Amino acid sequence: MKRLLFLIILLITLAYPEVTAQKRKAETAYSSYIAGEYFDAIDQFKNAYSKTKKADKNARTELVFMIAECYRMVNDPKNAETWYKLAVKSSFSKPEAQYWLAEALKKNGKHQLAIDEFKKYKLVAPSDARADQEIRACELAMEWMRNPEAYKVEELKDINSKESDFSPAYGRDDFGTDLFYIRRDDAAGNKNPWSHRSEFHRYI
Repeated sequence: MKRLLFLIILLITLAYPEVTAQKRKAETAYSSYIAGEYFDAIDQFKNAYSKTKKADKNARTELVFMIAECYRMVNDPKNAETWYKLAVKSSFSKPEAQYWLAEALKKNGKHQLAIDEFKKYKLVAPSDARADQEIRACELAMEWMRNPEAYKVEELKDINSKESDFSPAYGRDDFGTDLFYIRRDDAAGNKNPWSHRSEFHRYI
């Protein structure tokens, strides 16, 4: 009996540092996420996920969900879709994982699949009116694709780039200045990669 008790204590003692290290990894990832440092958080959450035992399904599902959230926040719907799919497969999945999976599918142009996922979300969150609105948006998108209008879209090469440029807005009442958020290696400003705002002056 004493020998068995000794073995149990020994196993707990050996396992405790590993558990503490995993907890620290997760805490670091959450700190980066809260600070808006989503790219750092992605790597940190993935690291914590790789170190979490498969038996701890609850923790692994939460980490997968957070990885998907980070990809959503950096406007990467392709990777967000992949990780939200993993999240919704788990019995520990959050209802919002289902919603954001549908949103990612919609952004990726998979409108019918998005409708199917929004309908699944309605089953777990029937009071959320967003689902019906998004389903209608997908239906309209498919209708417009079947019957396109005669519009021509021209690229603004002065401001468009291969980097992450998004959220355009007018910077002055006379509409002579456009503002947009960017994530570029040569961007100046705050440490937060998403806080840098660039100006493009358009003279009209």
